[in-house]
Amino acid sequence: MTERSPDFALPDAELRTAGAILVAASLASVLMMAHHPSGSSRDMATFVEQIVRIGALNHLVHGSLIALLALLLFGFAEFSRVFGADRPLVRVALVAYAIGTGADIGAASINGFAIGRLAAQYAGTDAAALEHLRQLMHLCWAMNQSLADIGEFARALAIALWSFALLRARTNFVLGAAGLVCGGGIVVALLSGRLALDVHGMMVVVLAASAWNVALGVQLVRGRLRVRRLGPTA
Repeated sequence: MTERSPDFALPDAELRTAGAILVAASLASVLMMAHHPSGSSRDMATFVEQIVRIGALNHLVHGSLIALLALLLFGFAEFSRVFGADRPLVRVALVAYAIGTGADIGAASINGFAIGRLAAQYAGTDAAALEHLRQLMHLCWAMNQSLADIGEFARALAIALWSFALLRARTNFVLGAAGLVCGGGIVVALLSGRLALDVHGMMVVVLAASAWNVALGVQLVRGRLRVRRLGPTA
C-alpha cells in the first residue's frame, strides 16, 4: 500500500538560491524590456541609420535578456528538482519552459544581433539593395515573431502546469490559482490572436509572468512552500 509522509520544508540553501534567482532575474527582465530599443521608418535608408545608431544598446538589452532567460531556466530547474522531480506534471512543466527558453533566445538573437548585422551591411547602398533589405527584414520579423510566439506560449504553459501541481499538492492555493490565471491567460491570448508579441505585447507578457515568478521566488526565499509527497510503496 502507499503511505503519505508528513509535510516537509524544502532545503533552506536550495530554496533560497532558487528563489533569489527567480526574483532577481524576473525584475531585471522587466528593467531590460523597459529599455528595449525600437526603430521604424518607411524609408529604408533612415531605418538602417536608426538600427546602426542603437546597435550597442540593442546588443546590451538582448544579450542581457538572453542571460536572464538562462538564469530563469536554472532557477525553475532548481525549483522543480526540490519541489518534486518525481512528479510528471512538474517534469512536463520544466520541459515546456526549456523549450520556451530556447525559442525566446532565438527570437532575441534575431532582434538583438542578426538584424543589426544585416543593417550594417546595407549602410550606404542604393535603393535597389535597400529594397532587398526590406524583404530580408520582413523575413527576420516573421522568424522573430514565430519564435517569440512559441517561446511565450511554452513558458506560460509551464507556469500554468507548475501552478496546477502546486494546487494538487495543496501547497499554496493563492500562488497556484494566480499562476493558472497568469499562465492560462497568456496561452489563451496567444491562441486567440488577441496578443501580438511586439515590444508592447512582450512587455505585458514579461510583466505578468514576472509578477508570478517574483511571488514564487519570495515564497521560496521565505521557506513558505511546503509539499506533501508520497512515501515508498510497501
